[in-house]
Amino acid sequence: MWLKWVNGKMVIQEKDIDWRLVAWCLALEGSIGMYMQSSRNDFAPVLKLYNTDRNVVMSFMEMVDCGCVYLNKNNGGKRSNKPLYFWRLQSFSDVKVFLNNIIEYLPSKKRQAELLLEFVDIRLSNNHKWRKLRESSYSTREMEIYNEMKKLNRRGGEDD
Repeated sequence: MWLKWVNGKMVIQEKDIDWRLVAWCLALEGSIGMYMQSSRNDFAPVLKLYNTDRNVVMSFMEMVDCGCVYLNKNNGGKRSNKPLYFWRLQSFSDVKVFLNNIIEYLPSKKRQAELLLEFVDIRLSNNHKWRKLRESSYSTREMEIYNEMKKLNRRGGEDD
């Protein structure tokens, strides 16, 4: 059993989930981060798991019983013969519950999880209305979290 947000309320989820397996899947095939929507100049938490095999991504979503699956047609602007599917979770409250369940099992990306939890906690603890979670001004600490997360999730080496 685990706790899950449903329609703004925390409920007990009866499904047994192997959080160790979930953590390893996300560490190996996913990402933990924040994104900024340039059109609105705001930040949001995001968890993603990627694969070219739709069945892998759908199985992950069924295992965790949350999030949505999407098809990335342009594959990051790279020309590819294979479609790229991804599972995504980005609700502040859902991300918090999810990360709290996997953080102790993460073999990598633990620092990203800690930073994202801190960011989500700051946003939720300031009593922001759910519509204003992204639009309210950001503290110095929140900007530091975003910049550190961006650096941790950067592809390539230091000199690239």
